[in-house]
Amino acid sequence: MNPIANVKEMKDIPLEDLEVGMSQARLRNINKEVEELADSIARVGLIEPIVVIESPDTPGKFQILTGQRRFQAHRNLANSGRLENKTIRAMVLDRAVDEVEAKVISLTENAVRLDLGRPDVIDAMTWLYKKYGSVGAVHEATGISKKKIQDAVKFDRLIPELKDAVNNNEVRLDAALKAQDAAAAGRDAPDVTEAVKLAKEMSGMIKVQQDNLRRSRI
Repeated sequence: MNPIANVKEMKDIPLEDLEVGMSQARLRNINKEVEELADSIARVGLIEPIVVIESPDTPGKFQILTGQRRFQAHRNLANSGRLENKTIRAMVLDRAVDEVEAKVISLTENAVRLDLGRPDVIDAMTWLYKKYGSVGAVHEATGISKKKIQDAVKFDRLIPELKDAVNNNEVRLDAALKAQDAAAAGRDAPDVTEAVKLAKEMSGMIKVQQDNLRRSRI
């Protein structure tokens, strides 16, 4: 696997010269608590620079790989007159990156900081798994634990109702997977009502009890 691009320089880039990359891992809640972040930046400055590459489409512009919310916070400060210099500190990578590399960089930076929403993490990990073809390759590229990647891949096969239940912390992932299998026994597709009911029951059980209940339904 090719190494991730390196940082070639650190510089202050005018906000007007930045564009958000299409491979951001964060796709939901982009503006969540941006004002709070802006207030923090106004008080203590930008603690962590954003990461950019030179735009492959527009000479003189830069594409944001990580730091979408930090960029938005700076724009809010600039629009409100609280930012004297309408620039943001950025680490510029030494070369262009493809869509897979960009997703790896964005996911890794957000996952390590632990503030990326669960659905976004799962979507990004699953996307990379489909591109790379194995849990080990995604682990090698991102450094994220194999267990987290495996859970994300398993999550992707759940029916929408169980995905929502897991995301809302109504049921555990292991219970949802076993409940779906049990509710699909002898059918072309799982019975949604039964699957959700079983998942809620199994979430309060230990593994042995879950397995026994699943076997009794198959």
